[in-house]
Amino acid sequence: MKKFVVSVLVILSALALFAVTVTPVFDVSGEVGFELLLDESALDINSLVDIDLTVEIPFSTTSGNLSIGLKLNPEVTVGEPEPADWDPDATPIHTHTAKFGYKDMLEFVQYEEEAWLLRYEPNAIKLSDYTVNQFTDAEGALKFGLKKYNLSLELADLKGNEVDKHATGTLAFPEGWIFGAKYDLGISEEIEGFVATAFKFEDKGNNRFSIEGNLSKSPLPGEETVDLVFALLNEEETSPSTVATATNAYRVYVDYKYPVTVDGITLKPHAYFKAQEGLKTVFAPEVAKDTDKKIDWPDAREIGAGFDLEAKVDPFKVGVEDTFKFIFLDMDNPEFKLNLKPYLEYAVEDFKMGVDSKMDFTFADPLEYSITPHLYTVLGIDNLEVAGDLFYFITNPDDEPDANKFAYMANITYTHNVIQTGLHLGNEVWDDDDGAVGAHDLTDLHWYLFLKASVKF
Repeated sequence: MKKFVVSVLVILSALALFAVTVTPVFDVSGEVGFELLLDESALDINSLVDIDLTVEIPFSTTSGNLSIGLKLNPEVTVGEPEPADWDPDATPIHTHTAKFGYKDMLEFVQYEEEAWLLRYEPNAIKLSDYTVNQFTDAEGALKFGLKKYNLSLELADLKGNEVDKHATGTLAFPEGWIFGAKYDLGISEEIEGFVATAFKFEDKGNNRFSIEGNLSKSPLPGEETVDLVFALLNEEETSPSTVATATNAYRVYVDYKYPVTVDGITLKPHAYFKAQEGLKTVFAPEVAKDTDKKIDWPDAREIGAGFDLEAKVDPFKVGVEDTFKFIFLDMDNPEFKLNLKPYLEYAVEDFKMGVDSKMDFTFADPLEYSITPHLYTVLGIDNLEVAGDLFYFITNPDDEPDANKFAYMANITYTHNVIQTGLHLGNEVWDDDDGAVGAHDLTDLHWYLFLKASVKF
């Protein structure tokens, strides 16, 4: 920690040599605290530490402005995995140290004038989802922006540390880089979108080209999204013989919504079309790193449409969400699906009760469906909150017809300033992304107590 603080002070002191006035801009966010958990058979006391601290340091030169961004939250791992032949009786020998340099903290260096800017980042600089994105590997990148023309050019280094300044080498075309460009549509305030392209050159036999056009706002009424992508991957395998392959990928996505509210009633017709293939192959390195599936990669061909309706008459709210889908990825076996979710809710200041039912139908022979009625209530009394949920899971076909379908859970939470304590109990099968997705036996009750104190900032 001392080395970390000293490193920060060295950077700030060095910057002060080049500017009369340096005023760092700090951006701090996160959560700090602790959590105690107790269930049927175990006790945990955990820290809650999640801090993001970034510092932007601007200073002026004779004709422009230079700014440097630092991220002061490096993760340092000390130690190595135990080898298979590790001897617990042997005296440990520590030959490795934990250290990090300025590059580990550096987020960007940017020089900017009125008409243009030059920016460096020690990673790839995102242009768009299907050209250069946040999952693209690179050792460093430079972006040159022409601000008046909404144009950005990027050059990224894929390998790093290949140049030997004082060695004589064979004249050859450089390898291991990405060149990209992006034009932001700035025709008027009523139009938003971009056109981006990138060429990834690993070597003469392995390269990738992609281009993406996106429109997110237009003069048309309603809400629209248009995303068009074409990509080409050239690969060359040298074992056992040289074989060159080329893979195409494309994406066509159009989504349109037109919400209208009149006298507390909201009508929202919506429709979309999606056709895409080959993206998982062409962008395989990025797909492997996108573990949370933030970008839409899988092959698909489908059309969807629906007509959502919601009416509000205090203290009631009633509505239905619906989408009918025609899926034709396999032209020999197309699918027709319907997703419905009717709901009704009563809500006043300290009390809320509602019911909804998620219903998914696949029109096959026999009919496949999943229906989950859900009843919930929340009661607040001063600092005390009591919440309960009931679920019933109906599926066809049912792989376990004799299994329990009824799930329940209750939460009691008391909050005092930054301290929160409570109890959870239930028999639900829980998924962190989708919530309750099933039920254990009625008597298979689980519970846990918690005590938590934290400050978010």
